[in-house]
Amino acid sequence: MKKIILLTLLVLALLAPGISKAQVDSLPNNGFQKWTNSSFPDDWDTASALSKKGIVFDAAQTGGTVQRITSFSYTVNGGAPTMVYPHSGTCFLDLATVASQSTGVHVGYIQSKFALATRPAYFYVQMGFFPQAAGEQPVLAITFTKWNTSTNKRDTVLKFANEASITNGYLAPWSMVYLALASSYNPNLTEDPDTALVQFQSSGGVSNGTSFNYANGTTLLLGNGAFTVNQPAGIEMYAVNKLAGISVYPNPFNGNATIQYTLSENSFVNLTVYDMQGREVTTLVNDHQMEGPHDAIFDGSTLGNGVYFYRLQSGNDVQTGKLILSK
Repeated sequence: MKKIILLTLLVLALLAPGISKAQVDSLPNNGFQKWTNSSFPDDWDTASALSKKGIVFDAAQTGGTVQRITSFSYTVNGGAPTMVYPHSGTCFLDLATVASQSTGVHVGYIQSKFALATRPAYFYVQMGFFPQAAGEQPVLAITFTKWNTSTNKRDTVLKFANEASITNGYLAPWSMVYLALASSYNPNLTEDPDTALVQFQSSGGVSNGTSFNYANGTTLLLGNGAFTVNQPAGIEMYAVNKLAGISVYPNPFNGNATIQYTLSENSFVNLTVYDMQGREVTTLVNDHQMEGPHDAIFDGSTLGNGVYFYRLQSGNDVQTGKLILSK
């Protein structure tokens, strides 16, 4: 029997009407598609500092490489090469460490500072990570601040740093990494922030509690990322080591939503979207597909706000889920 693997279901079960746009916030250029020069994507800055344990960014060291790529090849334990392509758009981001004869290894590192006026509970991003030294880990740091008119200083509403665990020697693209933020908010500040700072670093493993391991050639691949105030269902709030099952992101969405699914074997697949009245809106897939991961883009730019449903059929197996459009 042809089956759709259902290890991970990321449908956000929101039934209440009037979902506001503020319930999901994507990072600026969150898919890293916009690129106006040869080095860095729009709305992202180069490394101006090196993290210390993924929390404090204050050392005056720069370096590493940032590039826009359309494919990436990797092997595991001497196996056949596996090609990686973007799940949406035409490119994704590659952060890599590079060696320098004068100063040692430089770390690939970018950050984006942008306006944010909500208190999201979770953050998720697509990742792949290939360390070249024991203990190396990808680092993500998120800081929310708000200007205090009384003190003329910025108050820290949230400070979060995570070194994602690599349990099998690497993190296969495109793993969905979920981060729970709720416990990192400042309990003394209840107001919404006005600014967010998001920072990615290609490596930063700590050995012996004090020193960092870095190696030339360590690579971090980054795809779409977003904040959400709603808890995803049935997903471990940490790194998921492989893509499987059905996922929808972002959800709610205000333009396009990506539906990802994995087939356990070759199958004829039909993926159709319906409105609340059961009327067919569009057919995204109606074709024979090979086993493995696939994705489809649902374009809601010409549709009205509300709840839509997808129906994914592979052979005799049928799965459904909600898509929440909020412009």
